[in-house]
Amino acid sequence: MDGIGDDVSTAIWLGTDNEISSVRSFGRDASLGWFYGNVTEALGWQHGDGEGTTMALASYGTPEIVGTALDGFHPRFERGELVTPHDYGQASFVNDHGTYHWHFSDADKIRKLADKVGREHVAARAQQILEEQVIGLLRHWTEALGVSRLAAAGGIFLNVKLNQRIRRELPLQEHWTYPNPGDAGLAAGAALAVWHEQARPRSIRRLETLCCGPSYTNEDIRQVLDARRLSYTEVANPSAIAARLLAAGRIVGWFQGRMEAGPRALGGRSILMAATNSTNKDKINAQVKFREGFRPFCPSVLHECMGEYLLDSREEGFMITAFDVVPAKRKNIPAVVHVDGTVRPQTVRRETNPAFYDLIRHFGDLTGDYLVLNTSFNVKGEPIVCSPRDALRCFFDTGIEALIMGNYLLTKPETESSLPPRRSTSAVGDGGTVFHET
Repeated sequence: MDGIGDDVSTAIWLGTDNEISSVRSFGRDASLGWFYGNVTEALGWQHGDGEGTTMALASYGTPEIVGTALDGFHPRFERGELVTPHDYGQASFVNDHGTYHWHFSDADKIRKLADKVGREHVAARAQQILEEQVIGLLRHWTEALGVSRLAAAGGIFLNVKLNQRIRRELPLQEHWTYPNPGDAGLAAGAALAVWHEQARPRSIRRLETLCCGPSYTNEDIRQVLDARRLSYTEVANPSAIAARLLAAGRIVGWFQGRMEAGPRALGGRSILMAATNSTNKDKINAQVKFREGFRPFCPSVLHECMGEYLLDSREEGFMITAFDVVPAKRKNIPAVVHVDGTVRPQTVRRETNPAFYDLIRHFGDLTGDYLVLNTSFNVKGEPIVCSPRDALRCFFDTGIEALIMGNYLLTKPETESSLPPRRSTSAVGDGGTVFHET
């Protein structure tokens, strides 16, 4: 389910014995993605980019205040079929930094409604409509086909509140959402399709990690630092140092190993902070991300500790589903709990990301909470950093207080007091020192 692609907005397939076959598809007049995008533009963000902001705002609104005023702006399904198609009319678009953002006249009409009743209430009603329509469609087809496993893809399934409701309300044995389900995931899908056609594998391996992007050695990083004549410290245990900085209330840029694919920071290119202080959310929004204050941040939690924080917990390695937080724990991690009492977590296993796992473990040993705030290493509207040059630019252009790339630590003057005492140092280059920390 997406906006539109090859004249298809929704497609249902049946997988049997490692083969898939088409069951049903719907065109542009059935696009729930376009409906949600139109609401997003009406609320002041870009269609095709700001839908996550609409979802965040929805938790602050009351859908009943809007009532039926949005009903004429979306398609409607019953018993698995489209019963009320919606004519979206002619689309126009703008190309912003290589990405097309669509515009439909519906957005102008919905904007007038939002001005009248309140943006948060329109967002809440749009979220309610999306959930009800998708849940009804999926309930029908899983029952009609007699299946208990659901695999989901397409940009609509970036909506973590929808995914939570699917898991909660549908009688499924397994619910899997591909963690890069929007257009960016098409490249992986195309490669997998060819592999299945050519290799004819007998079984399918479960995806364990999205950290498949570029990586940089310590020598690569050091060359960049020295070329810019920057002062830095070489640390023997980056995870332990990062944990101490976080426990001291600092904002840490974390640049380790291969870059993750997709829209979520998963411990390869992350901005981290303690989740234990309620003001930390506002601090990162205002000083680093430069985005709306109501938008929540996500936690990364050790896999074996997830049950302490999440109700009805299960493994969720990719931040693709929301969970209710254990009530007694909400006061412990206020910087990542949304206004509706939910979080969008990443559960972290040591075998898939040992450095990030050790960071959270060290932080938990210091604070008692084996969970940290984790957001993507970028400023709002910019790509996640990939290279050391990208990371340095973001570090010096924002309020990030410490940057750890590989085994190298950079700090800003006010951060020095958060560092533990040095045990031994030795020269490693222009102004650099090596810091040995157990």
